[in-house]
Amino acid sequence: MKKYKGMGIVLILVVLILGIYFGFFLDRTPPVIKILGKKYIGREDPIIQVYVTDKDSYIKNIHIKLTQGIWSKKIDLPNVKGKKEYKYKINIPKLGIKEGVFSINVSAADNSINNFLLGNQRILNKSFILDTTPPSILMKTYRHNLVVGGAGVAGFMVSEPVSKIGIKVDKYFFPAYPYKGSYCCFFAIPYDVDPKNMTPWVIAIDRAGNEMKIPLRCYIKTRRFLRSKINITDKFLQQKMVQYEQDFKGLTPLQIFLKVNKIIRKDNRARLRKIGLDTEKKILFSGPFLRQPRTVREASFGTKRTYIYKGRVIDRETHLGVDLASTARAPILAANNGRVVFAGWYGIYGNAVIIDHGYGVQSLYGHLSYIKVKRNDLVKKGEIIGNSGATGLAGGDHLHFAILISGVPVDPVEWWDKNWLKNNILYNLKQLSSK
Repeated sequence: MKKYKGMGIVLILVVLILGIYFGFFLDRTPPVIKILGKKYIGREDPIIQVYVTDKDSYIKNIHIKLTQGIWSKKIDLPNVKGKKEYKYKINIPKLGIKEGVFSINVSAADNSINNFLLGNQRILNKSFILDTTPPSILMKTYRHNLVVGGAGVAGFMVSEPVSKIGIKVDKYFFPAYPYKGSYCCFFAIPYDVDPKNMTPWVIAIDRAGNEMKIPLRCYIKTRRFLRSKINITDKFLQQKMVQYEQDFKGLTPLQIFLKVNKIIRKDNRARLRKIGLDTEKKILFSGPFLRQPRTVREASFGTKRTYIYKGRVIDRETHLGVDLASTARAPILAANNGRVVFAGWYGIYGNAVIIDHGYGVQSLYGHLSYIKVKRNDLVKKGEIIGNSGATGLAGGDHLHFAILISGVPVDPVEWWDKNWLKNNILYNLKQLSSK
């Protein structure tokens, strides 16, 4: 009797120990499966990666199955047992999958004694789309008469949804936006490109990364920009560089000027490109842009400036706007209808306002003494947005006025001209609207 009683106690202890083991120590966590790849698979990146990990009981097996309609293919991965992690790359086009939707099913088990020694199991299924055909582009505008430093607009259609579309001019890319069932792209021929050795391209990239590009048929007229010399005096440096002392502590006024004129100018122009993306997907402007009334032009677009200090050349930069002067603190008017996308201090431009007119077309008003508007305000053509001044790098009270296409400065004179606007912008927009 005592013998059976002892065996019972042992059995109870064994059951208790097994219960504790299964309750607290047995691995019940299945392997982790990741199927890494973009939803749309194209020619340039056709790889999908399967990644399986199990750090507790290690991997026992991995099975992969690809399915497309009634077609299927199994992949049994060798040499996986006993590993903590396993990576496998699937080259989709090489497996015979055709363009369209397909799915990948991955199952994996570990070496746990759970589930009656079958281990913990996990299954993951994920769908993808194979697309190796680039989009086709159909031009809808054909009159593109351009000038270096000028702007234009082009329209086109594409055969499928795209992730990126626009016009590339040398190193500059100008995004296109939906317009009446097609795409509309305002673009520039920047002041610093050589039209003789450069072709503008219309570029479309679909969701799978397939790219198509076609040359933009256009005529580009070259031009010579003016040159000027600007004498930098000690008085100018003492009065103006105090605005930038916090950015360049410990430097002389001349050293600060050189930093501002080179580094901050470059940063300001780069930031304009980002601001240029904050644009309405519709045209806000109406008719030619307003030229500030009763003003004298002091500097033109594209003028190549040489800065001289005490008879020595210290820097060279290009002026990318038009300087207009009248009386001190003159009211500054919005050149056209739009939305304020920037209002505040802006480096070399001092107090500045930038107004968006839709599709990447924006106007900049620099060196203001007072700003009347704030970001996201809607303004009408002729509405007062501030007063002229001499903030920033201005040598005297005036307005620096610029037109920007996706953040790239172009000659504002074109946009003041109703005939240029009619022949080069409105005509192409009408062509783009036609069936």
